[in-house]
Amino acid sequence: MKKRVKRVKKWALIYLLLLFSFGGYAQMVSVSGVVLDREKIPLPGVNVTVKGTMTGVVTDRNGKYAVTVPGREAVLVFSFVGYATQEVTVGDRTDISLTMEEAATEIEEVVVIGYGTVKKSDLTGSVVSVKASDLNVLPTTSFAEMLRGKAPGVLITTSSGAPGSGAGVLIRGKNSISGGNSPLYVVDGIFVENISDLNTSDIASLEILKDASAQAIFGARAANGVFLISTKRGESGKISVDFNTYFGKQFLQRNFDFYSGDEWSQLRNEARRTDNKGEYLTDYFVDDIMTDVYKSKKYIDWEDLMFDPAWVQKHDLSIRAGSEKTKIAFGMGYFNQDGMVQKSGYERGTFRLNIDQQLHKNLNIGANFAYTRSKRQITDGSFNSFITVTPLAKPYDDEGNVQKYVTSSNDINPLWNIQQYDAETRVDRFLMSAFMEWNIIDGLKYRLSANINMRNSEAGTYQSSLHTSASGSKGHGTLSNSSDYEYLIDNILTYGKTFGVHDVEMVLVQSVNRDRSKSIGTTAEQFPSDLFKWNAIPDAELILKPSRGITQRSLASFVGRLRYGLLDRYLLTASIRSDGSSVFGKENKWGFFPSVAVAWKINNESFLKDADWLTALKLRLSYGQVGNQAVSAYKTLGLVSSYQMLFGDGSMETGYLPSSELQNPRLKWETTTSTNVGLDFGFLNNRVSGTLEYYVKNTSNLLIDRSLNTALGYEKITTNIGKVQNKGIEVLLSGDVIRNRELRWTLDFTFSANRNKIVALDGRTDENGKPVDDVDNRWFIGQPIDVYYDYSFNGIWQLDDDIAGSHMPAAKPGAIKLTDVSGPDGVPDGKISDADRVIYHRDPKWFGSLTSSLKWKQLDLMLDFYTLYGGVKRNTYLYDSNAGGSLQGKRNGIKVNYWTPENPSNEFPRPSHDSNASYFGTAAFQKMTYFRLRAATIGFSFPEKWIAKVKLSNARIYCTGANLWTKTDYLSYGPELETGDYPEASSVIIGLNISF
Repeated sequence: MKKRVKRVKKWALIYLLLLFSFGGYAQMVSVSGVVLDREKIPLPGVNVTVKGTMTGVVTDRNGKYAVTVPGREAVLVFSFVGYATQEVTVGDRTDISLTMEEAATEIEEVVVIGYGTVKKSDLTGSVVSVKASDLNVLPTTSFAEMLRGKAPGVLITTSSGAPGSGAGVLIRGKNSISGGNSPLYVVDGIFVENISDLNTSDIASLEILKDASAQAIFGARAANGVFLISTKRGESGKISVDFNTYFGKQFLQRNFDFYSGDEWSQLRNEARRTDNKGEYLTDYFVDDIMTDVYKSKKYIDWEDLMFDPAWVQKHDLSIRAGSEKTKIAFGMGYFNQDGMVQKSGYERGTFRLNIDQQLHKNLNIGANFAYTRSKRQITDGSFNSFITVTPLAKPYDDEGNVQKYVTSSNDINPLWNIQQYDAETRVDRFLMSAFMEWNIIDGLKYRLSANINMRNSEAGTYQSSLHTSASGSKGHGTLSNSSDYEYLIDNILTYGKTFGVHDVEMVLVQSVNRDRSKSIGTTAEQFPSDLFKWNAIPDAELILKPSRGITQRSLASFVGRLRYGLLDRYLLTASIRSDGSSVFGKENKWGFFPSVAVAWKINNESFLKDADWLTALKLRLSYGQVGNQAVSAYKTLGLVSSYQMLFGDGSMETGYLPSSELQNPRLKWETTTSTNVGLDFGFLNNRVSGTLEYYVKNTSNLLIDRSLNTALGYEKITTNIGKVQNKGIEVLLSGDVIRNRELRWTLDFTFSANRNKIVALDGRTDENGKPVDDVDNRWFIGQPIDVYYDYSFNGIWQLDDDIAGSHMPAAKPGAIKLTDVSGPDGVPDGKISDADRVIYHRDPKWFGSLTSSLKWKQLDLMLDFYTLYGGVKRNTYLYDSNAGGSLQGKRNGIKVNYWTPENPSNEFPRPSHDSNASYFGTAAFQKMTYFRLRAATIGFSFPEKWIAKVKLSNARIYCTGANLWTKTDYLSYGPELETGDYPEASSVIIGLNISF
């Protein structure tokens, strides 16, 4: 009986367990629906998570989702950037569709500022946000190049088209003459100088601080603007996996022609004719190889031999996951860009891990780790070598090998030195930051952050024993190593509270920053073999004097900021920062940088409460100061140089004497004071939105290197003199031209104009009390910092001109004609003198961009245009014989319309074999204006029903063309490049974006 009871109990227990088990399974519920915005347009990318779990999905392109929840009591959380988060209890429903409301308006997005965040509508300073998606439209490693045209007031200039090269960044004009103009980059709180090491696929948000009110919180580091970059972090309740990849080809484009073999022969003949009293010579080559090639007509296209289309590829993987207490974001990427020229290229691998952990309801900690390894190969020398070599040449010997000389006159083969040269730079960078945040009481929190930035690089170069520059030294090699270690510790106390109609936030910061750099270099000659390159330096017979450098600089800072809001209409931000820098003298180490800004949210006034057409209208006014410490360390202490002395007994001793630079113990901060007026607006629920800005910046106590009379024993000194002013306007406009269920067309427009001028120099005046210009350095009161100072080109003297009675009586037909601008008294005096030189402005008058984005069903199309207007540049391609501007018939170059008696051109002078034309450089000034189709992308997003079978939430394939078309009168391989620079590439890539 007892056994039977036990058996019944056993089976009853099993039955109950099965019942509860099946009941549990029976509680699992499938829920689906569609998420729309207020205009009933599907919202893709909305996070739909089950509250309190890691279960979650993302809406597809049509706003649809499907998720399984554990029971009827489950709560779905719908969240999306720019929209209010909504929570919905499942209950008895299986179809939950909803409309998401924007978080007040799109302008309410949270913006990262120094040591905190703020709603965009509450900003009082000039801050522009750039979408992370806009930074990955081009196949390049240059972060700055990706940013071009995306932020008004930020001028990007290309310095080289070589793989791995960066670009120049200038925010609101050039403030300093010698003290540096590069902005400050802050990545997750870490100060970074070389932003090209950052994988842009890791970026979550980017803000650019442009006025002193926004910058002053960073004080000494912020004189030239600040880039605040936040990387992606983990998300609770879901696992997100993104994989992005592309492959593509780079190719060369130019807007000029070289002389063909026949045209170059004719140029050479004309040059000889000029020096032969106008008579042609029967034999003007005087070179056997040139003569043979001319007869065979087998001319050489050197550009075709130098450049080949090259591959570029990029692959990125991102994983984000987490629970309510632990969040993790992991990212890794690989980029490889082959050079269009052999022995050039760039390769980079990146790794990033961000962790956030809640230890207690009032205590959070976190850490960020980032590691980058890169390798860059740099090809030999200047690219002018292939431009100037004659097309009447033989680059290969009879066996097809590259030969050193291509003519009987021993012209060097540009391919030769490339093959005999190797240069490689390897860089390892490690970034680490850790923080602890303690919410002490409601509204009051303390944050401690510690950041480390380490960079190590090794650079080696080697010219083989066959290289033209090292043939006499049996090989020439260099090897250098450098390391940089920087740490930053911040103590941040923040108090924020709302008292009825009053919003108050106070921030106090104390920080310590130290940077230590070391370098060592070695050079050697007389190598036993070329096989091991610079790695065989220990085996070289001649090891030259090594170099060693150590630099350390420190900065201590104290910061205070108050933000106050009244009635959500009137805003005030005031800050003060004090910085003490080790690079300045004892009496001037500390700088104080205050700022104040006010804003009026006009749209929140009662008289506009019924204006449904008005979404946002805010007027901003700011004033503040920031400092610049961008000078080398030890300027106030002085440096010594080592000297070796041979004594009479044959001994060699080393001693030290002061260097050629005189120390300046009174050196102090360069200070920029700026005023900014801004208007932010949005109409028709932000269907049209934008910003208008006007600013004036005055920089005083300029850090300038001044030349000294060498009789004093010193050559220069760094001192504080002069003033510079920048003022300008900026426009940012965005609009939805069409917005419905199937079609959306948006336009984004930026415009920037800046005027730069020197207000004062060293205070010297002439006998009339007028400030004296520094002509030797091309610094003129009332003119921009960057100018040319030369004569004015006025065409070419023609056969029927009255040359003898002109202001250039010694000229001949075909010579360059200059403009008689003025004499000593300021009026034309009938002759050419120094008074006839004029100032050419190098800075552009304005620049801007227009981006058109079109989405129709599964297709998307983006066109990105960029333009720069004004500014003059002297094109050395057109006058420098070493860069392709010779009209002597000795070298090839850029094809121009030169003067001959039969072709009375008014553009370029008559060729002459014996010498280049006088004042030739005046004919080479060209406008820098250009208009470019910067990027064009067409993409296709796969429908949900196609990708759901392979468990994908998103899949898109696209094709992008970069720098496909440029319209400009400036003849070059890139409108911003200098002659001899690595040419700029155009490219076409095919890419894939997928998400799980």
